[in-house]
Amino acid sequence: MNRPWPEDMPDQITDEKLHLLLPEASISSMQSAEEAPSLVQEAWKLFLFFALACLLMEALLCLPGQTAKRPSHTTRP
Repeated sequence: MNRPWPEDMPDQITDEKLHLLLPEASISSMQSAEEAPSLVQEAWKLFLFFALACLLMEALLCLPGQTAKRPSHTTRP
């Protein structure tokens, strides 16, 4: 069953409305991505690249190695 389109687009509440609804709560909100990237965002990028490199190394280590051909004992000269 397909969900209605508005269900996938949640409404956003402004900081002012949030402070009016919860006046005594200590609330911090995330700002838009238009700001300069923070150290945490840079650390996540570094972590993701490191994880990808580790997965690629593991895939290379799991590849079967080449085996040397042994002379067959059934062949006679």
